[in-house]
Amino acid sequence: MNIEDKNPDLKSSFQKGLITGLLICSLFALIFLFVAKGGIHPVQKQTETDQTSGDTQVSMSDIEKKLESLESLVDEYYYYSDDMDTSAIADKVYAAYIAGLEDKYSEYYTADEMQKRMESINGSYCGIGAVVSKNEDGEITIILPYENAPAANAGLQPGDIILSIDGTDLSGMELEQAVTLVKGEEGTSAVFKVRRGEEEFETTITRQQVNVPTVSYEMKEGNVGYIYISSFEMSTPEQYKNAIDDLLNQGAEGIVFDLRNNGGGALDAVIDMLDYILPEELLMYVEDKFENRKNYYSEAECIDETLPMAVIINGNSASASEVFTGALQDYGRAKIFGTKSYGKGVVQNLIPLNDGSGVKLTIAEYFTPLGRNFNNNGIDPDETVELPDESQTEAYDEKGYLKEGYDTQLNAAVSYIQSQIAEK
Repeated sequence: MNIEDKNPDLKSSFQKGLITGLLICSLFALIFLFVAKGGIHPVQKQTETDQTSGDTQVSMSDIEKKLESLESLVDEYYYYSDDMDTSAIADKVYAAYIAGLEDKYSEYYTADEMQKRMESINGSYCGIGAVVSKNEDGEITIILPYENAPAANAGLQPGDIILSIDGTDLSGMELEQAVTLVKGEEGTSAVFKVRRGEEEFETTITRQQVNVPTVSYEMKEGNVGYIYISSFEMSTPEQYKNAIDDLLNQGAEGIVFDLRNNGGGALDAVIDMLDYILPEELLMYVEDKFENRKNYYSEAECIDETLPMAVIINGNSASASEVFTGALQDYGRAKIFGTKSYGKGVVQNLIPLNDGSGVKLTIAEYFTPLGRNFNNNGIDPDETVELPDESQTEAYDEKGYLKEGYDTQLNAAVSYIQSQIAEK
């Protein structure tokens, strides 16, 4: 909100009241949201400091008083007070409130970030066409550039580190904030500073509309169908079912599902997909903090229950990928190959707010049909298979992709399916 006023005292006073009002209303609104959603139980009003708990409890009146004090100090002393963006300040307070939960999966989204988040979930957005994640050092890393999308056309490769975008340093930035910078209006360009190994370089990439292809498939030798699933979006189940049906029509007698580097996605999507390959039984369940349990069952008729299946996972297979893997493993319907999965066994709910912003909150834990919770533990494969070490240069091409025949994890899964087919 831009206000022009020749009286600086009046302008300053207005800003002070506006910001304080925004911040207080936001905090009360968030607490009301938690109560309405069952996140907390209403209790009797506490005194400002509850000495019986052993920890200092901060009441809303404490917060209001401190915000007013900070506002007064800013109003009186801050040199650039006339240039303050009250909307940006408010957004930072909301984000800080959620960050104070110290839960890496709970996040606040501005209206712009929320719009981009919904585009991603729906399977279409405007950007560079690449899956990005944070590595162990907190760096924004290219995981998978989509074929024929801007990132791939610009030469970006898996493992590339994005250092900055248009001069904005990404060091220490939250993943969602970085993704917001990556995306933008169709036809706009941005300069990406990238590190690959010891080399740093810059490349200009023009954003375009990206319809995310989350499923790709092909027939392998010996009538083995191969399906790669990059994420579980709302558009994925249809792609997945079409892939299975087409492979079976081509004569596939077994299927390998590749979930490597699949960070998860929508719970409804993975349930729909499991429903297509498992008979009527429990697929998984979730429990909230009040121990309320919700079961998810397979309901539709499934494909041939004797069809041999295998799943490949790695350390980047998370959340919905682990739900998919865990269900098939619990029922012995697929053999799991690769390395231990990531270990994200908690559920987030994306809640839109009235002003177009939103909040993602951890609300429950996932459990496999046999009651396994894999949060922070991951899922162990039935057969651990490592990929060739990077020092084996003969195994990788110049873009960092494994050459044909060197994917030891895929080779093991395909060989297993071939052996199962031979035994039928």
